[in-house]
Amino acid sequence: MKRVLFISGHPDDHMTSAGTLNKLRKKGYALFEIVLTGGSGGYVKPEEKDKIVEIRDKEFAAASALLGTTKTWSLGFDEHELRMNKDNVEAVTAVVREVDPEIIIIPNRDDYHETHLETNRIATKAIRTAMKHRKLKLGTPLQPLAVLEWEFSVPKQPDVVVDISDEWTFKEKLLACYSSQ
Repeated sequence: MKRVLFISGHPDDHMTSAGTLNKLRKKGYALFEIVLTGGSGGYVKPEEKDKIVEIRDKEFAAASALLGTTKTWSLGFDEHELRMNKDNVEAVTAVVREVDPEIIIIPNRDDYHETHLETNRIATKAIRTAMKHRKLKLGTPLQPLAVLEWEFSVPKQPDVVVDISDEWTFKEKLLACYSSQ
């Protein structure tokens, strides 16, 4: 079975690549996702501040079901304290090795959002670690076919463009799962 792994900082970040992910699923890829934080900073209404992680977790579960995600990992790191360190990298490395994906999609290294930047740094280090013959307690080394970065807020000249015209209606349905955002 072909596998794609999406690594994100927030529960709704897969919206950036939902069209591509759905196309890959239709082509037979199993979808997997690691979410590093619960998105505690993503509340719009002040009265939701204390329960936003729980709200976003429910929204993420509904969206993941709609997307047909095979398995998700919510690592629960604190969004406001997210930094690359040994524990974070090893947690992501273990999942990368468990999934053994052909394609990995991570945040763009030039994104403006601090959580996306740190997620990129953690994911990049974890992928490099997962490819090496070390830290074998975290699983068997692997060699993904492609590591792609999604573009969100930083206009860049892309290396890969995916036409998601046929996925737009699906993407709108998925977006409806995230009413808190």
